[in-house]
Amino acid sequence: LASTRRPCVAGNVGSAGHPELCGRPCMFFLRGSCGQGPGCDFCHYQHDARPAKLHRRHVGAFEAMSADQALALIWPILYMRVLSFDSTTGTRQKLQRLHAACGAGHAGSEGPTTQQDKRLVDKLSTVNVRLLIVALQRSALQSNP
Repeated sequence: LASTRRPCVAGNVGSAGHPELCGRPCMFFLRGSCGQGPGCDFCHYQHDARPAKLHRRHVGAFEAMSADQALALIWPILYMRVLSFDSTTGTRQKLQRLHAACGAGHAGSEGPTTQQDKRLVDKLSTVNVRLLIVALQRSALQSNP
């Protein structure tokens, strides 16, 4: 587990950010024959298990939220997860600028309020950073078509 949790230099495009930000594993590479080489969009590093995904009910709960509500739930998880693999001052500053650019102010400081929100936060805590970012993007796009 420790070997897959460290930041690594991508051997190909799809491996960038492994394990938190990369895409799915390349099935051809795992079999020893990826013809795409450095241009492959799939990850060439070993994955411990399938990443957790959001259930339909979690996606539905997200779709019912405003972008601000989604950010309030996701931001604390995203912030801590990113800092778990890169806690440099520069990363902290970038995260703070990103949070401010989202117009979040103090969003999320009160934490989840309903039982449904608490269950959603529990589930969000199990997914990778890439899925958290995708969920935020979808929420923002839905709020601002």
